[in-house]
Amino acid sequence: MFLPIQVTVTPRAIRKHDPDPLGSLASFKNDLATPRRKRYFPATFPVAPLPPRKPSPVAVEFRSLRSSEATGLAEVFAALAAAGDDRLFHPHPMTRVAAGNICRGMSQHGDRPADEYQVAIDHDGQAEPCIVAYGILRGWSEGYAVPSLGIAVHPDHRGRGIARRLMAHLHDVAARRGAERVRLKVYRHNTQALGLYESLGYEFEPHSETELLGFFTITHPVAA
Repeated sequence: MFLPIQVTVTPRAIRKHDPDPLGSLASFKNDLATPRRKRYFPATFPVAPLPPRKPSPVAVEFRSLRSSEATGLAEVFAALAAAGDDRLFHPHPMTRVAAGNICRGMSQHGDRPADEYQVAIDHDGQAEPCIVAYGILRGWSEGYAVPSLGIAVHPDHRGRGIARRLMAHLHDVAARRGAERVRLKVYRHNTQALGLYESLGYEFEPHSETELLGFFTITHPVAA
């Protein structure tokens, strides 16, 4: 059984310099009207910065090398040589002279030589589009039915999936020209490149103590 209890509140006297003439009751009402989360837990939690935006793969264009792009091709060759990649990819010297000879040869053949020289052009975040990868299909000019494929990606543009997309582009180019297979050579210790080729469906056989010879069968012709 609960007994009612009467409580009498006696107003205190208002002092001359009292900052709150209404006393503690008004302050109590203000406290009740103030959300506790806002009073005691201000939104000052640190926010993790967003990761840097990676270049969009859509911004990379794959096309034939042009006769006017000797300077851009020479810059790729120089970057490959500086990184020591010319020890793994050496269909020709990685020099400015070689780049000039390739582009001059293209201009003499009306930009459509017997062999194919293809490039990946980066349009994202560049003042001017630049060459970021280089690929070749050679052997037609010498009468071979199965062209030899080779690619190299600029060291500063790796890790973007460009190599895989360039390989697919070269397969399409070979298919359009009627090739049923392409071939390539890779060093046994170049496990990164070897893994890429195997994931694309290349089958390998021994070529030498240091190299493997791989073949890719083009089973799906590309519509014109």
